[in-house]
Amino acid sequence: WVLDELLMTWPIDILIEKIIYPFLKLTKLLWIGHKLSEEHLVVTATRKKLILAIESSKACDLNTRVVILFLPDSNQLDLGLLYSNFYLKSNGIHVIYLGNDVSVQNLKSIIYSSSPAFIFTYLHPHYHFGVDKLSECINTYSPETKLVIGSYSGCSALYSQKNVLHLPFNAALEFLRDNTC
Repeated sequence: WVLDELLMTWPIDILIEKIIYPFLKLTKLLWIGHKLSEEHLVVTATRKKLILAIESSKACDLNTRVVILFLPDSNQLDLGLLYSNFYLKSNGIHVIYLGNDVSVQNLKSIIYSSSPAFIFTYLHPHYHFGVDKLSECINTYSPETKLVIGSYSGCSALYSQKNVLHLPFNAALEFLRDNTC
């Protein structure tokens, strides 16, 4: 009800940027949860507001390059991915949102058919995702595509290899925003 009250006062984009996103960062709910019942209520209410914000965002500019958003098959919360979808879409970027639990095999046909400029995901520190396998898939089906991996706020270093770019989460979103138009 608190979010609903705030929504009656503020536009949805301000609610997301000034209240929800800072709260998710502070509680670390952008990435992974602890399966608490109170957390489940917060996550569900927040997901609903993020989806409302995405649906309320302006239509994307079809002249921008495509960004695919996904999470690998893992135990991560998708709130960060939903926020990424909102952020990019509200900046006029054409987003294909695949959601979570996406395998490399599932990505192959999407990469081949859409030739995206970027594929974005984020990983928690202890997750070992087959980046090499995905990088090989990208090189085969869409060699111009770059994989951008966002990291938790603890990551300050930037590294790049072939078609893979690893950045802190916020920097990754800014990079995608600045390089898709």
